[in-house]
Amino acid sequence: MKRDGYGVDRRGKRMSLRRKIVLLFLWLAVMPMLTVATFGFIYAGWLAESVTQSRLSDTSERIAAEVQAATGRAEEALRRLQQEYEASAPADEQVWSVRVAREPALAGAAHVRITSPAGEVLHFQGALRGREVRCDPSGGSRLVAVLPGVGSSAGTAEASFWASDLIPADLRSSFREVRVVDRSSGLIYFSPRCEDLTGGQSPWMAAAIAALANSPDQGDSFRYKDRLSNQGLGAVRVSPDHQWAAVATTSVGGIMAPLSRLQAWYWVFILLLAASTVAAFSLLLGRVTESLKELTGAAKRIGGGDLQPWLPPPSNDEVGQLTVAFSDMLDRLRHMMAHVDHKGRLAVVGQLSSYLAHEIRNPLSSIKMNLQRLDRSVRTGHVPADCADAVEISLKEVDRLASSVTSILQLGRSDQGPSEVVSLHEVIAEVSDLLQGEMKRANVELQVELDAAADRVVAVAGQMKGVFVNLIMNALEAQPEGGLVRIRSELRASSTHDPVVAVRVRDLGYGVPSGVRDRIFEPFFTTKGTGSGIGLAVVARTLGDHGGDIRLEDLPFGEAGAEFVITLPLAAVGVDAEAAAASLDARRSARWRGSRAPDAADDPFTPAPRVLPGRGAEVLTAWSKDRGQVH
Repeated sequence: MKRDGYGVDRRGKRMSLRRKIVLLFLWLAVMPMLTVATFGFIYAGWLAESVTQSRLSDTSERIAAEVQAATGRAEEALRRLQQEYEASAPADEQVWSVRVAREPALAGAAHVRITSPAGEVLHFQGALRGREVRCDPSGGSRLVAVLPGVGSSAGTAEASFWASDLIPADLRSSFREVRVVDRSSGLIYFSPRCEDLTGGQSPWMAAAIAALANSPDQGDSFRYKDRLSNQGLGAVRVSPDHQWAAVATTSVGGIMAPLSRLQAWYWVFILLLAASTVAAFSLLLGRVTESLKELTGAAKRIGGGDLQPWLPPPSNDEVGQLTVAFSDMLDRLRHMMAHVDHKGRLAVVGQLSSYLAHEIRNPLSSIKMNLQRLDRSVRTGHVPADCADAVEISLKEVDRLASSVTSILQLGRSDQGPSEVVSLHEVIAEVSDLLQGEMKRANVELQVELDAAADRVVAVAGQMKGVFVNLIMNALEAQPEGGLVRIRSELRASSTHDPVVAVRVRDLGYGVPSGVRDRIFEPFFTTKGTGSGIGLAVVARTLGDHGGDIRLEDLPFGEAGAEFVITLPLAAVGVDAEAAAASLDARRSARWRGSRAPDAADDPFTPAPRVLPGRGAEVLTAWSKDRGQVH
């Protein structure tokens, strides 16, 4: 199995980031909600069963007490009727009807009968006891006979009640079933189901009997299963006189039905919430992961060498910030690659310049000296005069070749003379005087506006001359039909708020095409048919050695020509010129250490540097004080 450096199977399927986040959401959000809900419903079910058991116990206890109280009140009423019979002479039927009507406890009796000791019926109301059991919508019920104690001379008073009439209506409901059982006989006197009175023993009866066996004096709670194996809860309680046992039961399904519906709706809600959230997550993550995929693809293309990959448009989130950071990194990478390529070219040029210095310069010097000797011989008449033109042309070509060799050598060498504090204005003035004839022949007007109040820089004067000669000659060649060259200087603050002098060189020529603006400072790159591509590279190299910079300015739309802006750090006020020059020489030597360059003293074509006076120190002092910086 092939694995990469991190131990990941490259051939296996890797889970996408979107799927991982969705699964993480389901695991950390939906699953805990479902788990908590499940435990909540289990606890709610247990709590509901506990509350129901407690209510069943209370109901059965109240029913047992109510049956005992009702029969007790009936016995008391019958006993009073017996006492009235014993205390008074026998009365007629009408009198006994009034006496019975005065007893509220007998108002709900199925029948009431009062007889004399001789067996004569003195009063009778209700139906004859022809049947012991009845069934109606309220359930099955038996007659409960009430017979108080009989005295020796008292008559007999008796009554019977349907057991269902002894149970208050508020204790019977569809939610629970209540039953009344005679403990001595085991007969069921009331049940909401008629078959309980006539059929065999029901499952709840067996469970109630077992509960009574565990607690014969009070009763207990119990669980049971009906004939359909449905779970049920019940409670049995004994009346205070231990004659009656009241049983209350209910179905567990009836208790849990509302909770089950609530649980089902909760699960539906959770699933819908999870589905909608996952859909929203997928849409949102789709955009995020799509951008990440595009960034990953861009990184792979960069790894393959493509430094111009397509990047997704940045958004207002972290991925957008990543895109912006990726774009900035790519820009810096392009700049670094261009810089490395430029340095590589310069290294090649340095080797080439070393070869040229040894292979061309010495023979060229000998040729020039011999031509100069011939030129003197022509003037003294030792050589025929018709050779004068040939000697003069040869000397000019040797000078031109020497100039080209010197330009190439400047790319590869870092030392072309000692650094000094020089005045850029003086350098520009000298170059203007030097090229005045060329300007006239090219029909180009030169405008010089040296407005910078401070112009002193630490540099090699000869190299600074070469910079402006190159720029002005390029401006002349860009205007073959004549035109204008404007040179302006000004003071400005650098990015570190230190003062720098800027020089602008502007022409009205054909300009630089937009497609090559980034390459004009590369060695050997040129847009001219006869150009060598060395001039601007030498300028950029020279300014870089002096801590300066050059850039091509963007002109307003519709304006012709090109404008180059040179910036150089000003020499600090009060600093020793020789110390500043030595510091710059040391930095340049350290920067280019290791590259072999010909000694400037051996080059007869490099002009000797001159120390030029500087000016503007008082203005530079004011500049520094205004910015709170004292140099």
